[in-house]
Amino acid sequence: MQRLKLVTIDDIVIDGRVVKYNLKQSFRARHVRLEIRIKSGLSVIVPRRYNPLEIKRFLQSKSRWILNKLEEYQVLNNQLDNQTLDNVVYLGKPLKLMQLQGEQEYAQLSLTLDKILVTASTKERTGQVLKEWYLDEAKELITQKAAGFSRKIGVKYNKLTIKSARTRWGSCSRLGNLNFNWKIIMVPEMVIDYIVIHELCHLKRMDHSSEFWKLVKIYSPDYYQHRKWLKEHEAEINRLPI
Repeated sequence: MQRLKLVTIDDIVIDGRVVKYNLKQSFRARHVRLEIRIKSGLSVIVPRRYNPLEIKRFLQSKSRWILNKLEEYQVLNNQLDNQTLDNVVYLGKPLKLMQLQGEQEYAQLSLTLDKILVTASTKERTGQVLKEWYLDEAKELITQKAAGFSRKIGVKYNKLTIKSARTRWGSCSRLGNLNFNWKIIMVPEMVIDYIVIHELCHLKRMDHSSEFWKLVKIYSPDYYQHRKWLKEHEAEINRLPI
């Protein structure tokens, strides 16, 4: 992922509406681009050398897109604020969560085609059990996929870790260590393949150059569609109450 530096927080009036935005500088970006996230709102990503006077003109030229996206994200934000643990997602498939309270010493979890059944002493314990299960599932699946794809790509990694990371699906360090977000187990399996391939390809090219993406495409020909899926569903998955 690109390293971004917050330059300033400003606002602009678009069609009578005051829109706040974060101006961020990227040392890798070549062009100005826009990014909207539920928590941080609108961000303008600019390259290292840019003309500050052009920023608001650029925003006005994208006014329709900005207002439409902000409205979409507000609707999504309201939906997510009202979301409960009644529904969960596993490998891109929505499942009904059935919660049963029991007095047994150990909690239990079972998975069927369309639901997950958790028996635990309290609702709080249900959430803990579900997260622990997700972590175990993610570790097993990612370890298996990393081993297989690393052989195909012809690379070796050092350590593989599954952890919480709200801003990244995966990362690769210069020491060859791979890190993956445990919520990766919620996305479709083809998208998981892309995430693993992406990080393994960094073991050959530690950048996001055109050569890097050519390498990714060899092993994930539809990677652009998978990237699009992640952008469209990232906020939704990160806000699931688990």
